[in-house]
Amino acid sequence: MSLLALGLVLRPSQAPTKAAPPSVQDFRIDSPYLKETSGLAFSRANPGWIWVHNDSGDGPYLYAIGPKRKLRFRLRVRGARSIDWEDLCIGKGPGGRPWIYIADTGRNIFGTSKGPASLVFAIPEPVIGKDLPLPPQGSPPPLYRSAFASRFELHFFLSPKPSPREKELRPPNVESLFLFPGGKVLGLVEREFGGRARIYTFEPWVRYKKLPISHRVEARLLTTIQIDGPTGRSRSISGASVDPETRSLALLGFLFLRIYALPDPQAKDAGGPGGSSQPPKLLASFKLGRRGLHEAIDFLPGGGGVLYGSEGRPAIFTVLRFLPPNRPPSSPPHRK
Repeated sequence: MSLLALGLVLRPSQAPTKAAPPSVQDFRIDSPYLKETSGLAFSRANPGWIWVHNDSGDGPYLYAIGPKRKLRFRLRVRGARSIDWEDLCIGKGPGGRPWIYIADTGRNIFGTSKGPASLVFAIPEPVIGKDLPLPPQGSPPPLYRSAFASRFELHFFLSPKPSPREKELRPPNVESLFLFPGGKVLGLVEREFGGRARIYTFEPWVRYKKLPISHRVEARLLTTIQIDGPTGRSRSISGASVDPETRSLALLGFLFLRIYALPDPQAKDAGGPGGSSQPPKLLASFKLGRRGLHEAIDFLPGGGGVLYGSEGRPAIFTVLRFLPPNRPPSSPPHRK
């Protein structure tokens, strides 16, 4: 399938490499359960599997897509609410095992009202065949239950460090969640229609004695990215992911994908707005076609591209392969 057929263009001045043009391939899943895909992540505990969830209007459910790209089962996240789930990511957590983090942080459904607190939920990723049974091929997707979720209530601040006179922000509309390498710091990206993307960070596991936990955490401004282009939602960020090998940050919009050098979560007070760190370097920019609203993204296992998903039914998932901007052409691909 050609790039023009998908409406995908790589901006030449920012191409990762002249020798490796991007390639695209997609697959579709037509299921009554996948109505409005809003978050996705490749499994760390189950190679070849993908976790996805819907946007607002669904319950606290994750959906497991198997290696043959069929919906295999549903997972109810115990102890979690679902007002406006926006994104998920997976990385190392307590016990050194993979954990799934889910952002219930969407605010646009509340209009001018404050609404309830923004929350992030976390569960240990289940191992299929051990923690959960593997359903027979071709069977209707059964419903399983997860371990009880830990809960983090987010409180947002513009100051990178605590200060006596700081004022807590009204919860922003956050539609993107990512995990920094090492698994200690989570990143949140505000969706703002004016082209500004504020990135906040927080550490979920600073203190705990037993699981699950319920904590109040402070999400503090790390940096601000300006998205060029027309005004409106075409400049807003709807998904994010990190490639730990190349330390690259992918930011997905409804019609674009941008790859940045991953900012250092500790590099605050570095001269940026409000004492935040300087904006990260833009490495590559892709213009995506109008095939629904793109809202979910994760880097491919081992790097070398991304998988992104769009709202609507059938659920459309697109694989975009490219040479990672931060990896020399002679470097072998990383295998996790």
